[in-house]
Amino acid sequence: MKLRRLFAGMAAAVIAASTLAIGASAKSLYDAVDPESDAYYSIGAMGFYMSNQWKWNESEWFGITEDGTITVEYSINEVLTDTTMSGKGNLGDMGIMICNLPEEGYPYDMKVTEATFTPKGGDPITLQSVLDIKGGYHDAETGVRIHIRPTDNVDESGNVIVAATPEVAGWDQEGSFKGGVLKISVDFKNAPACPEVADQVSPAGAAEGDAPAAETTEGDSAPTGAAAGGVLALAVCAATVFTVSKVKK
Repeated sequence: MKLRRLFAGMAAAVIAASTLAIGASAKSLYDAVDPESDAYYSIGAMGFYMSNQWKWNESEWFGITEDGTITVEYSINEVLTDTTMSGKGNLGDMGIMICNLPEEGYPYDMKVTEATFTPKGGDPITLQSVLDIKGGYHDAETGVRIHIRPTDNVDESGNVIVAATPEVAGWDQEGSFKGGVLKISVDFKNAPACPEVADQVSPAGAAEGDAPAAETTEGDSAPTGAAAGGVLALAVCAATVFTVSKVKK
């Protein structure tokens, strides 16, 4: 395998140039970006995890392959779920975020080919609701996100932004989550055409413009919770422009 590293200015210029001629109706990633370009190989994903204390944690970077697939395997350490190690671990939200897709191309044809979570000391759980996701829609915060959460994410009006994942119901309770291994694979090359608009609220996340309001604690006006995690994720995705690894078999 051959690795090529690029610096921020060069990568940003390439990515910008690759999207100038792309129309808003692009669906296939391969209509939106040249698969031989550096912009293509800047695309990738990271896993993320937050307990219901909403402290952001993330995995390493997993780049797209020449076959159009991305596989994220994220080992969530038990200490992340409960820093006191007193048996109170829980799940607020976990999943993957896919970054550096050309902005003009959403929604993208994308299918999930593998989605499992293996709890610490347990057997793999197939996340069927994640496998059922049809298409890559722009998340309210950045890129495409797949959320796995035990409760619905709702806005101030009570509208569901991101639906709960039934396979992890109850994991928001103290002591119900002790970490494990999340593995999700997506395919942009061999995916069926996705609907222009998602037919239901899904773990694929909120549509652009439907970002949840920042959560606050009493007497504290600073953004906390999932919203603060989203701000961190934006910074992380932006930082990936600094170093791009191009992998060819």
